[in-house]
Amino acid sequence: MIDTDKYKGASTWGKWSVGHEGEHDLPEGDIPINVNGGLTAVAYSQADALLIADAPLLIAEVKRLREAIAKRDALVDSMNTATVAFIHKYYALNDYMAYTGEEE
Repeated sequence: MIDTDKYKGASTWGKWSVGHEGEHDLPEGDIPINVNGGLTAVAYSQADALLIADAPLLIAEVKRLREAIAKRDALVDSMNTATVAFIHKYYALNDYMAYTGEEE
């Protein structure tokens, strides 16, 4: 679990975009990151820097959570299937018992 409290105060939530090589005077191979509409080479705050640095961890956490949700969904589906099968068997047994005159 990632401690997201360290990102409090980040000023660039949802305001990042990637520029294009050659648009700016950067070393070859570097890609500019536009923050709040302008080019920046340095994060605006420590919280911004931590957020940018932890991007791979955040992506890994999203992937882990998606896998956990998929496993949960598969378990719920199998439980639903098992429950429906049990109900069908229960009613079939009830019908059989009623047909033969046996009591439950």
